[in-house]
Amino acid sequence: EELLELAIARARRHDVGVAVMLIDIDDFKLVNDSLGHEAGDELIRRLAERLREATRETDLVARQGGDEFLLLLADLERTAASGLPDGAETPALIAESVVTRIQEALRTPFDIGGTEVYVTASIGIGLFPNHGQDALELMRNADTAMYRSKQAGPGGYLMYANVIEDFRGKLSMTTRLRKAVENQNWMLHYQPIIDLLEGKMVGVEALIRWNDPNGGLVPPGDFIPLAEEMGLIEVIGDWVVEEL
Repeated sequence: EELLELAIARARRHDVGVAVMLIDIDDFKLVNDSLGHEAGDELIRRLAERLREATRETDLVARQGGDEFLLLLADLERTAASGLPDGAETPALIAESVVTRIQEALRTPFDIGGTEVYVTASIGIGLFPNHGQDALELMRNADTAMYRSKQAGPGGYLMYANVIEDFRGKLSMTTRLRKAVENQNWMLHYQPIIDLLEGKMVGVEALIRWNDPNGGLVPPGDFIPLAEEMGLIEVIGDWVVEEL
């Protein structure tokens, strides 16, 4: 935290960027539970070695505790990257390239006491000044990005800016979905069920579509999981039965 504060102070003076990456080992508890805590400790040491090998000499690798590591990338040039959308800067590209090297470094299994152990890590990235103005805010936002990455599945990474976009997108979707339930903006598409031996239609499968005034037809895979999460699925199901 002290080194991060110093890096931020330098960044303010010299108009450079800083990246903080929070790295959490996926399913680490399985190693402790199956091979014992000594094996878990050995894996942590070996992980630290690979992280050091995958990063630049100027980067700082630290263990925050348990199976979490922190990575500090300081003094990053903030020139805009050509060919990328507005706001895409070099610090983001450098952070993503480091993530790629870390993921490559973890592809090879670890030999822990004669047992091959495959490891993946979920990584969250926070950039100064884009995602935080001090060390605590930057680390907190990198932590938020890491948890969102872990929720999406093991072995991935997420930048905090994308987390904000994800939250906003979900908020918009939940608002629109509630209005769709109120206004019953649904339609059913009927897919024939064919008896292949007789060559005749023996029934149909009813497939719901959300007729979103702002986005056209939305397939069920895009809104059913959210409807379940919001407790709206029974109301939608009732409409389907009534319509059938």
